[in-house]
Amino acid sequence: MRNFLAILAILAGFVAMGAVFRLPSRETIPATEPSPPPAVEKIQAAALAFPYRRGVHGGELRLNLGDDPQTFNTVLSTDAVTSTLLGWLYEGLLTRNRVTWEIEPRLAAGMPEQMDAEGLVWEIPLRQDVRWFDGAPLTADDVVFTMNRIIYNNDIPTSARFAWQLEDTDPQTGRVIVREVKVEKVDAYRVRYTLPYRWAYFFDTLGQEIYPKHVLEPAVNDGRFASLWDKSTDPRDVIGCGMYKMQSYRDGERIVLVRNPDYFGKNRFGDSMPYLDRIVYSIIRQNDLSRDAFKERRLDLVGVAGKDFKDMFRQQRVEGYTIHRRGPATGTRFLVLNQNPRSNSNGQPYVKPHKLVWFRDARFRRALSYAIDREAIRDTIFFGQAYLQYSPVSEANTRYYTGDNKRFPEFPVIRYPFDLDRARALLDEMGLVDRNGDGIREDAEGNPVEFVINTYADNPEYAAIVSLMREDFRRIGVRIELVQLTFSGLVGKLMREWNWEAIIIGLTGGYDDPMNGGRNVWTTGGNLHMWNPQQTDTSTAHDWELRINEIFFQAQRTPSYEERLRLAAEFQHIVSREVPLIFTTNDAVNTAVYDRFENFNPTIYSLVDIEMMYDRTLQQTLAAP
Repeated sequence: MRNFLAILAILAGFVAMGAVFRLPSRETIPATEPSPPPAVEKIQAAALAFPYRRGVHGGELRLNLGDDPQTFNTVLSTDAVTSTLLGWLYEGLLTRNRVTWEIEPRLAAGMPEQMDAEGLVWEIPLRQDVRWFDGAPLTADDVVFTMNRIIYNNDIPTSARFAWQLEDTDPQTGRVIVREVKVEKVDAYRVRYTLPYRWAYFFDTLGQEIYPKHVLEPAVNDGRFASLWDKSTDPRDVIGCGMYKMQSYRDGERIVLVRNPDYFGKNRFGDSMPYLDRIVYSIIRQNDLSRDAFKERRLDLVGVAGKDFKDMFRQQRVEGYTIHRRGPATGTRFLVLNQNPRSNSNGQPYVKPHKLVWFRDARFRRALSYAIDREAIRDTIFFGQAYLQYSPVSEANTRYYTGDNKRFPEFPVIRYPFDLDRARALLDEMGLVDRNGDGIREDAEGNPVEFVINTYADNPEYAAIVSLMREDFRRIGVRIELVQLTFSGLVGKLMREWNWEAIIIGLTGGYDDPMNGGRNVWTTGGNLHMWNPQQTDTSTAHDWELRINEIFFQAQRTPSYEERLRLAAEFQHIVSREVPLIFTTNDAVNTAVYDRFENFNPTIYSLVDIEMMYDRTLQQTLAAP
């Protein structure tokens, strides 16, 4: 399932991705100012009506990966760069249609077949024409091995396990427990999945990549798996079954993927997929350098930052590229306050008690939200190429975003327009007032209302956002200090040390149900439940946190999309009301692509149709007498 979204994930490191739209041909592109972004309906209509042409094999697509991968073992991947690269090498049983987002078979020969009345037992037939890169057939043994020896193996630190751990209630104690899915071989090309209950997200999760048993099992058996396929490995020795395989890697420079000649897929014209022979990734860590490489025609595709948008838009006709404007990104950018009431092993509280009182009061968080000038962030930092955000679900997720949905008026997404007077009133109500006339409020004990915001040093946009916040927060009597960290240092504080006061950071998003993919963030036990993570004891949890737990728990057992949409509306309402994450802005997604590529049909969900895309200049060369 990742292959369709791989290029989106690459660009997300530079300019976050969202919906996509194919602009008119070069002859009709305006030379000066852009028109407003197209509506979602227009985007989809254009994608559905797109006239694909039969292509030719050959050529390459040159992209920027943004950084070196951390490993060649996709099971152990914890970062988007590594997952993006290795996603080309593997397939899941099911995938998503890149235009409609409907679930379709991939390694499966058909959709799962329900074998019982309760919907607990499902059997899946497998394609019999899939080969691993070394020529061995992919069979049911590989599927069973992937699930039972890798995903459910607690000795292997894979982030994929969380998606397959189903929460349930112990009938004896009433406590939340974790259950697993039973996976068995029926015959060589058929597998059986037995669920602990009717699971709404079963088909979604069958995008899980399948791994080669005959290659990986020895390393699992003797404990070598954690060191298998590190970056010292010859890339050609990494075995998958996807459209591309790795050919070469030069640290800090580039990675070359080559077309898998034995790939099983055929396109609508009956041609072997894909058309392009190679994907060449440069490793360019800075946005400006990536943009320059595109302008020098060393890259074929690049995300367009807000500060570059107008200039590049005006140059596209002359330079022979098209900027595809695709609406808001799927992710979020936010300020989070530490509400963790616990202490470290030395008995020291993670947050000073008087600050914890402020941070755990929704009025304080709402006051800060009213004091954030999102329009100024959009216009001065992102040069107008951003969207104001108040919901945990991006507007790009058209299936589950309910902020403007009139069907559930009882669950509105609450917005916080820039209003310093309302912010001041909330702080006054809390008893936080300027007691000594220095312009900064104090609580009843005389503690000044001040805190430190951490972010990572390599992202100047975050520091610029904090600079705007500092000025406006000062106007309501709140003092903040910015401390920048390395990315690993910031993640360490957030995930392990827990000794921070506030952090501004972002999360990538997606197009699926947020009550499935977002469990690690929004349920109290999740390690990304940033403001108070891994709550094994929920006695200090807010009532609204417990309600979100219930919503997510219920959604797992609710097959009906309409019923889950109502739950999604309530979830978004609660988060916007309680603001555990104080959202700021979401990037507008703009991508420049050179016009030599044919069958370039962006959709809401995917930028590049790698199965159909080809180099039309190569076709013209082959057709020449």
